[in-house]
Order: sequence, then structure tokens, then C-alpha cells
Amino acid sequence: MGPAMDVRMHGAAGAAAAAAAAPARRLPDGYGEVAAGMERQFARHLIEQMDRTVGRAGPGSAAGSYYRSLLHDEVADRMAREGSLGVRDMVLEAARAGGGPWRR
Repeated sequence: MGPAMDVRMHGAAGAAAAAAAAPARRLPDGYGEVAAGMERQFARHLIEQMDRTVGRAGPGSAAGSYYRSLLHDEVADRMAREGSLGVRDMVLEAARAGGGPWRR
């Protein structure tokens, strides 16, 4: 039974167990950076969506919008560096478990 079947039958916990039991595959160079970028994008999306729920007094200015954008970027970068959300680890774990274009 492959990792994809484990996900359908046992959810994420089954896939994680299958990945842990499978021999670790070496990933091509750059996959860590790509996975970290995915975590950063996801963090930025979460931050933007949370910011949309905050009420604002009056119309926003271009300077305020620009500042919020910089703040969102910085917080997302920090979250990605710290691996706060675990997206990078999940992506790399899935790739090591058998996903990816190098699989034969």
C-alpha cells in the first residue's frame, strides 16, 4: 500500500506513519527553498485574511496600505523562517515519501 492509499484510508496520520517507515529519499537541490516559499505564501495568505476582518476607522490611505503590506511580508517571512506552520516540513515529507517528478 503506497502513501496515497494511506491518506485515503488513515488520513494524514497514516501518511506520516508511512513516510516515516519508508526509506528517506534524497530530494533534488532547491526543494527546501521551494517548500519554504510555500510556507511563506501560506503564512502571508493567512495574515491577509485575518487583516481583512479588522475594522478600520475611515478610509485607508495609500501609505497605510503600503505599511500593512510590508508588515504582512515581514511577519510571513519570520513565520516561514521559524517553520511556525509546519508547511515546509509537510511538503518535504510528502516529496520524500514518493511524490515528485524524479519518481520512476
